[in-house]
Amino acid sequence: NEGASNEAYCSYDLGSGVCAYCEEVDTTKKDTTYTSGIIDGANCSIAVVVDDEGCVYAQEGAVCANEGASNEAYCSYDLGSGVCAYCEEVDTTKKDTTYTSGIIDGANCSIAVVVDDEGCVYAQEGAVCANEGASNE
Repeated sequence: NEGASNEAYCSYDLGSGVCAYCEEVDTTKKDTTYTSGIIDGANCSIAVVVDDEGCVYAQEGAVCANEGASNEAYCSYDLGSGVCAYCEEVDTTKKDTTYTSGIIDGANCSIAVVVDDEGCVYAQEGAVCANEGASNE
């Protein structure tokens, strides 16, 4: 991203006319596999996989890691056979609240934040469409 950590680009991989930026992922965290799916019976936009094989003999929804913590993880067979994961909290006070994954500015992005569903109707792929050179407010 030129100039800002959340500079947004036109991404037709995410949809016709979509303007989005890639959310920074803390790669120093042990839990670095991000996806989306159902965790503990609820839809989750940003699922953090703690262990790919942590629930081989446990039932769906069983606590499998971080018991009692804010990042308590559950067995989720929707995410894969034996997957233990928790749902990352999303800041719903932010203007940009649509989260997905895809290609932004030519690179794979695990957590894409959609700024505008129609911000790039006449712009080319990869064009800067929001937050140019400044941090997102």
